[in-house]
Amino acid sequence: MEVLDYTSSGIFFIAGLVIFGSIFITILEIGSNEKNNKNEIGARIWALISSVFAISAMFIEGNYNHSTVLENKQMFDGGTYIECGSGFNHYLVSKDRGWQRRGEFLIKDDFIVNTLNCSVSKVQK
Repeated sequence: MEVLDYTSSGIFFIAGLVIFGSIFITILEIGSNEKNNKNEIGARIWALISSVFAISAMFIEGNYNHSTVLENKQMFDGGTYIECGSGFNHYLVSKDRGWQRRGEFLIKDDFIVNTLNCSVSKVQK
């Protein structure tokens, strides 16, 4: 899935922890010696809700990042000046300034920036 390509590794880690924790708590609650049906149902509901939330967060972030990349590529191709950051450095990027687009990366000489880290610049022609 293309959207998952744009999901950061941090959200995968957090989602994995939430899902693993939900399953672990559910197993502990269900496997306890007490026959407290209320805790058992509560653990299952909590596990289901938190797992759905974690999986939804992955897709929401991936979709947001994917749409940002598409928008920035369209702006660059349209001749708009965009400001891109790479670490502490920021570059004013446009075709007029000699930048080229290869996939989702913008390249000029030895500089490569990802279109995910770009936004519309206040400086225009």
